[in-house]
Amino acid sequence: MSYAHAKMSNRIRAKSLLESLKLRLSDAHEAKIEEMSGTTDPLPIWWRLSKVDGVHIYSTPEGWFTDIVFKGLPSEVPDICGSTEPTPSRQDAIFEALGLLAAFAKTDLLPLPPEEKAELLWFKFDDIEVPVLAASILPWRQELMDEGYTVERARRRLAFLRDQACGERALTKKVFSRLSEIEQKQIEICCAIAMAMGLPRFSIEDGVLSDFERDDPAPRPH
Repeated sequence: MSYAHAKMSNRIRAKSLLESLKLRLSDAHEAKIEEMSGTTDPLPIWWRLSKVDGVHIYSTPEGWFTDIVFKGLPSEVPDICGSTEPTPSRQDAIFEALGLLAAFAKTDLLPLPPEEKAELLWFKFDDIEVPVLAASILPWRQELMDEGYTVERARRRLAFLRDQACGERALTKKVFSRLSEIEQKQIEICCAIAMAMGLPRFSIEDGVLSDFERDDPAPRPH
């Protein structure tokens, strides 16, 4: 069964975890926030600690995921900031959540224009268009490049998610609408990552999962 962010028991646990993690934001995190407070905003202006509603940490067959859920955002702003990749353990997911909360605390130091509207870009994934927050592109690009993330890796991840949803057929609006909330969110996050890496679209012509698996180098003998 897929994870449901809106389920009451999950929301209660997420709120409790949020309060617990707030107490664990270290002096080092706070020092970093203070150090960066005069620099250009690295996150969408609405993604701030004061608007976090809960921290959802959950396991899947791929690993552990961290999703930060926000409240009171304009309708055009994504209300979930999630993991770009699964982590191997719950402790790793908690560490990732702490880093995100520290970054959102930094955004809280910046003024919030009351009439500001988020600019959206659209990533074309087969037959669907996925909204991507324009303000997130440059910050994500630098972070992903620092981590050694590549366009090819983004393509392979998109092919994997498509394969999970509909095999080697094009992803359609009908198929997407039938996916679980977590599956839709994984696709949205992956599309944002791909766009941050300079990829504006991904289609069947760009490859299916088996194409990427054939391109993998042969394993080295032990």
